[in-house]
Amino acid sequence: MEEPELYIHPELQKKLLEIIRKFLPLHQIFITTHSPFYINSFDESLSIHEIKKSEGASNVKNVDSENITDVFSDLGLAPSDLLMYNGLILVEGKRDFKLLNNLLAEFLISNHLEIISIEGKNKLHFFADHKILSKLIKLGFKFLIILDRDEGNQKILDTLPDDALKDNILLLPVREIENLYINPELITSFLIEYLSIDHAESKLKGIIIESIDQIISMSLIDRVIRKSFLDKIPFQFHYRDKDELMNIECDNDEWLDNFYSYFQSKFWIKNFKTENYGKLFEETKNFYQSVDKQKKWKIFPGKNIRPLLFEKLKETLKISIPLEKLEELMKENQFVKEELLEKIINHFTI
Repeated sequence: MEEPELYIHPELQKKLLEIIRKFLPLHQIFITTHSPFYINSFDESLSIHEIKKSEGASNVKNVDSENITDVFSDLGLAPSDLLMYNGLILVEGKRDFKLLNNLLAEFLISNHLEIISIEGKNKLHFFADHKILSKLIKLGFKFLIILDRDEGNQKILDTLPDDALKDNILLLPVREIENLYINPELITSFLIEYLSIDHAESKLKGIIIESIDQIISMSLIDRVIRKSFLDKIPFQFHYRDKDELMNIECDNDEWLDNFYSYFQSKFWIKNFKTENYGKLFEETKNFYQSVDKQKKWKIFPGKNIRPLLFEKLKETLKISIPLEKLEELMKENQFVKEELLEKIINHFTI
């Protein structure tokens, strides 16, 4: 297929690529192109080759993620041509993608920006640690990687060797995007504005805070403690191993013994000092077991809390809370504006 981008609008280029992908992997397809979109849309199962003529001969060079920006430069492409946008926002999941597209709709359109869901921390870590992003920074291409605020992502941020790349990473102001929906002030605003519930604002907020506190079970706290502890350790666990460790049903002392056995068998570390890890575990446990109830909505996993909270409020106050209404209120919520939206906007405008 020769230069499929000719006479085709950028949006139609995307649709054409989707059609081409349907023929894979059962067919082998060769495409010649000058389009940055097609060049940048390849994955590990596809190959890119740059063909140049020199002294009457055609020279073929394999292109990988390390030298792809050289190809863009050879084609005379501006940084904004790379993905047909002036900048990108990379997020972890579908909920992040949907919510931020809603909250930033006008800003994204007016600044020609695009949000892309990478679907998972492991993939996003690959993007964050990849040399191509460092090269894009040097070329002037703007992007922002938004990560959940947990120990695992903090470790990613702390271990990145490129300080310039760190400036393009933003941790959420809460543990995960779902936590924004359980903000007591936000839910209180919804109850007052849309349902005209006859309670004082402080009383409503207190009901929500108490409900969240009651929902957070010891089993959830223990799971968060164990995950946070494993994330802090300077070794890379396979996610299956991590899940297996986290799901062991026992008290924390017995769980720590299980961890010691697993860790020694996995890494074969000489002079393994259990007291160092025991101290780290105790510090992690003490932190999560002593979180002030006013702050729990920010710190514990929102995806676990939200459905239980909404069900509890439905029973207590006889109301249903549609996510769409909360999202509309988020646009004017002080916490969301100051701690998230303004930081994103400033990244691309200042």
